[in-house]
Amino acid sequence: MAKLGVNIEPVAVLRDRGKIPEADPVTSALLADLGGADLIVCPLREGFHPFTEKDIRLLRTLVRLPIELHFFPSDALVGFAASVAPDMITLIPGKPADSSSEGVKAEGLWNLEDLGKIIREIRSQDRRVGLVVEPEMPQVKSAASLGADYVKFSLSRLGETRGTAERSEYMESTASIMIAASKMNLGIAVEGGVDYHNAAEIASLGKIHHVVAGGAVFARALCVGMEQAVRDMAGLVH
Repeated sequence: MAKLGVNIEPVAVLRDRGKIPEADPVTSALLADLGGADLIVCPLREGFHPFTEKDIRLLRTLVRLPIELHFFPSDALVGFAASVAPDMITLIPGKPADSSSEGVKAEGLWNLEDLGKIIREIRSQDRRVGLVVEPEMPQVKSAASLGADYVKFSLSRLGETRGTAERSEYMESTASIMIAASKMNLGIAVEGGVDYHNAAEIASLGKIHHVVAGGAVFARALCVGMEQAVRDMAGLVH
């Protein structure tokens, strides 16, 4: 059974850009826990916007769920992660291409030597570490060769498929690559494009450890509240 990870960055973005202090990511995480979430996901960027260091430390102290930090690797963020000791660290290889809250993309080639050093450093601290990859075999093989514990497949292209045939082909190809990743002893997670229409289908694709949802959950939360929105998504993923 897949677990549900809730990306709480949309709340932090609302607080940061909308200047709305009541939009508190820590409170959202606590409500997500009540709604049945299994994991809290926090994407970080240089300068810690839209999160603050205080947010992350409070999450680590107050929230009983496992915490996953998710970032483009840099000395500053790797060092910060070591200081707060999250349960999981997901690295986004490449150069940041945008600052949207979900489906973050990267440009440029992976620097395998640097990534390998960072992965070994994180694993030496007894933390699970993964890499964001597209559902493409070369990237999965690279993640395995670098010693990652898991891969997090970005499914943002799912929303770009046109028609039933193209969508089915994409899902079948992704499921096949997930099977291959599992055979390489990689854990599997997915993110990007997860909503209430496709979450159950995505969760059933393969040996998925967790499905991460963010924007869709917070959009529904505007109507039914955070706890209920998470409960609805958990019912589809679990």
